[in-house]
Amino acid sequence: MGYRSYVVYLELSHTGCWTEGTGSKDVFVKNLQQDFSYSGDTYKAISVFVGDDLRTFLGPFKLHRNILGVKIHSLSKNIALVEFTSARSGTVADLVKKHGRVTISLEIVDGVERWRFLLPRARKESIGLLRDNIEIMGNLLKFYVTEPEPTYFTDPYPLLSHYEDKALIQAYLSGYLDYPRRTRAKNVAKALGISPATFLYHIRRAEKKLVASYLRRRSILVS
Repeated sequence: MGYRSYVVYLELSHTGCWTEGTGSKDVFVKNLQQDFSYSGDTYKAISVFVGDDLRTFLGPFKLHRNILGVKIHSLSKNIALVEFTSARSGTVADLVKKHGRVTISLEIVDGVERWRFLLPRARKESIGLLRDNIEIMGNLLKFYVTEPEPTYFTDPYPLLSHYEDKALIQAYLSGYLDYPRRTRAKNVAKALGISPATFLYHIRRAEKKLVASYLRRRSILVS
């Protein structure tokens, strides 16, 4: 069989990696860029770190054995833009480099790495070997392979209609989305100048679009 392009989505609790530390801290990490152009067995990454435990997390992160250099740009108390150089051996990033170097998305939360990356030229039978290599790294919670789709490379959040957008914003600002709710649907509808039934129609459509988008990003929904 010939070569084809594949998109791999996986969730991994990576044993011994610094990412495990997010399991016990209120910290979320979103990768923005990975650079494999450096010589040797290293790579450079730029990521956003967000959370209430940011300061206590960054200390051990900088001292982790795989982290070779760190430059922190503080944006606010709970947000930091972090540039760091890491050893590549034994990481998912190393496999990404070997199979094509194209990371679509990487998020780290609750001690779990959530990767989506492109294999631009691979044989289907090589997917099993890739999975075997990843399973060695820790607890592989999810592994899903599909062919590339446009949604993987565009904005992951859906476009809401004008009315859905207004309903969602007003619902959030008024406390309608809180638990317990701080206001009733008829009050939000009055602020928008529409009927309660119309408000509920738009807010439910907005919620469904957002939830469906999230589930597709997690590969829980295929389409």
